[in-house]
Amino acid sequence: MGCHFSVCPFISILRTKKNIELTLGDLERDYKEEFEFIEVVGVNDEGYDVLLVAPKSNPELQFHAYLYQGDAGGLPVVGMNSNYMDVAFLHYAPELYMKYFGISIDKEKAINDYFAFIENGQYSNLRDINGYLETTDFVITDLNEENMKEMSEKITSALVDFLNIHPFSMRKVDGSSGYDVFRAMIPLEFTGHKFNEGNLYNSISTDWVYDEENPQQSVYEGLLYRKEQKEKLRDSDNQ
Repeated sequence: MGCHFSVCPFISILRTKKNIELTLGDLERDYKEEFEFIEVVGVNDEGYDVLLVAPKSNPELQFHAYLYQGDAGGLPVVGMNSNYMDVAFLHYAPELYMKYFGISIDKEKAINDYFAFIENGQYSNLRDINGYLETTDFVITDLNEENMKEMSEKITSALVDFLNIHPFSMRKVDGSSGYDVFRAMIPLEFTGHKFNEGNLYNSISTDWVYDEENPQQSVYEGLLYRKEQKEKLRDSDNQ
C-alpha cells in the first residue's frame, strides 16, 4: 500500500535528518572534532544518503560520508564510511610534494577530479582511491635501490609534516595513538613495475614514521620490503 503524498516527503525528510545526525556523530567519535553537514549529493547502493560534510576547523576541506549496513558477530549494525583522510591528503599534500619532491600539483583540480571519479563510481567505495591516484602526479615514480636512501628521507619528511598539520597533530586519542586515527599514504612505483600492479605494496603510510627513534630508517626498510614483495608477486604471477 502506498503512502499518502503528504506523508512520504515528511518520512524522507526525517530519514535524511537521522542519517545526518548519525553520520556526524560517528565522524566526531572517530576523529575527535566537530563536523558540519553541507548537502546530500547522492544515494548509495543501500539507499543511504551520501553526504557532503566538512570539519568545522576547516570548512574548505569538504568530503563524502555515508551510512551502510554491516554486521558484528552476525548481528546487523549500521556503520559509517567516509573519505576524510583521502581528501585531507589531496588538500594538504600538494604543498608537501613541492617542498620535498619538487612536484607541482594543482590542488583544486586534483580534488575536483577525485570527486568526479567518486561520483562516476556511484560512491560505491569511498576508500578505493588507488584507481584515481594512478592517473595523477601524486605517485612517486621510478624508485630503485640507487635512489632509495634519498627518497626515504624525503618521504619520511613529508609524512612527518603531514602528521604535524592541525588537527592531525594529536598524539593521543582516548588513550591510544592519534596516528591510529589520522593516517595518510604516499603512493609509489618501483622501476619496472606499475603503481597499481596487484594493488599491493604500492605505498608508505604514516604508520612507518610514528613513535620511531629513526623513522627514516624505518621508511627505507619499508621501501626495500615493498620492492622485494612486488618482485615476488610478479614472479608468482608469471609462473
